[in-house]
Amino acid sequence: MTRNQMGYERNDRHMKNWFLLFALTLGVALAPYVSWAADPANGRQGYDRYCVSCHGADGRGLVANAPDFSRGEGLMSPDLAIAQTLRSGKGGMPSFLGILSNTELLDVVAYLRTLQR
Repeated sequence: MTRNQMGYERNDRHMKNWFLLFALTLGVALAPYVSWAADPANGRQGYDRYCVSCHGADGRGLVANAPDFSRGEGLMSPDLAIAQTLRSGKGGMPSFLGILSNTELLDVVAYLRTLQR
């Protein structure tokens, strides 16, 4: 094997090691933001407990200015944005910060999406 071929092999291993280190670092950095798929069945429990009195069992809304989830109103944003709205509150809707965990909020969002017809 020539010296040049050895240099390429060494560089290839070096690049693979750096890539592996980068991938592991990225994985560790993003781990807190990665979650398992949301559970709409669990979300229904939260919805029935906290949301149904204003939004109705079918999601059509019982109070003024409540979105009609059966028509997809208020559901055009990404799940995390909707969960943030639930967390902080909006208009007449109270904040659920400290009442529902982040996982439970995402479960409720998953359930809201099942109400669309």
